[in-house]
Amino acid sequence: MKIFQLATSYPASETDATAPFVRSMAYALADMGHSVVLHVPLHPAAIGNVQRYLGPTKGYVDVSWIRYTPNKSLNTIGHGRSLQGDQKLNPTVLLAVPLYVIASLIRGYILIKLWKPDVIQAHWVVVPGVIAAMLSFLTGTPLIINLHGSDIFLAKKSRMIGALARFGFRRAAAVSACSPYLRDSAVQMGARNVHVIPHGADPLRFPAKTRYDENPRIILSLGRLVQKKGLDVLLRAAPRILGEIPDVEIWIAGDGPELQRLKTMAGQSNESMRKRLKFLGSVAWTNVPALLRQATVFVVPSIRDGSGNEDGLPTTILEAMASGLPIVASDIAGVSLVVKDGINGLLVPPGDVTALGNAVNRILSDNNLKLSMGSAGRESVENNFSWIHSARLHLELINYAVWS
Repeated sequence: MKIFQLATSYPASETDATAPFVRSMAYALADMGHSVVLHVPLHPAAIGNVQRYLGPTKGYVDVSWIRYTPNKSLNTIGHGRSLQGDQKLNPTVLLAVPLYVIASLIRGYILIKLWKPDVIQAHWVVVPGVIAAMLSFLTGTPLIINLHGSDIFLAKKSRMIGALARFGFRRAAAVSACSPYLRDSAVQMGARNVHVIPHGADPLRFPAKTRYDENPRIILSLGRLVQKKGLDVLLRAAPRILGEIPDVEIWIAGDGPELQRLKTMAGQSNESMRKRLKFLGSVAWTNVPALLRQATVFVVPSIRDGSGNEDGLPTTILEAMASGLPIVASDIAGVSLVVKDGINGLLVPPGDVTALGNAVNRILSDNNLKLSMGSAGRESVENNFSWIHSARLHLELINYAVWS
């Protein structure tokens, strides 16, 4: 199968932690013997970086970086640059999008005519899904769309962006969403044949830990530091956690617009607590497995932010589960698809400081519970939430699109 993919974000290097799920899905398809060519807007760090992956079979992944503007200030498509705090558009995007669309249409049309892919697969309906819909119409190539989160949020807030999303959905033979919320939102916008397919993790890349007797014990949260991640909830729960459980540290890994505000919050704690709150900054993708193995429990305190945006399904949860970590997470978006309360983690109401602190303390104080939840999480990833499993479900949609 030849699969032509469009995405606005893709890791610019092996260490880049931006949208690794796009790469992981493409690699899983290649491992199954399929050929994938990706068109992604150029990121400065990707200049001269030709990425090609050969699967164990004859499958492969080729990444083509699209130059769409000679002006660096307009280089704002994807890689977390399109949105300010995941809440509103960066104003320069309005100038960059037409250039990106034109470049993508020209390059995409030429590739489709020469390579003759079986299907077009778009990551995000805005903007890749719209471009993919145009290419599908022009070439007659079937289309499927994958939904990951913030594009639906923008489509629901803006009449113009919503109209573009509806155009993409009308052309798509099938749509996948990583959470029920995204599925329902897509259906409201006219999408058909919409299926919930969670993201995955690679059990080989994230080997499971087997010991939980660390000293100090580490509470870890990892991700882009934006409001919807709810890290302020974790900091407000810190006095309860650190006050009741000795020899515990809270590590917050990642970068983003919320970093300084969170550091200010932490700085208002007493000296003893400040020493046990650590901000690690951005973590290279290649270092994430080792970081997870240092942790004792993984915390995802996501919320719906002030603009109404929420996560789809953070892949960090699945990576932590693969690493054998018990999870404490907000019961929001697609989280409950993978975190089963009382089995591989504990679910708490979004924004509930007391519930979050109690859940973390419950796991930290019970070594048998840590072991059983960590083992259950690892088993769940191996059996149901690996990238190969996700790729197989997407292939069912691709086959439907090709043969319908």
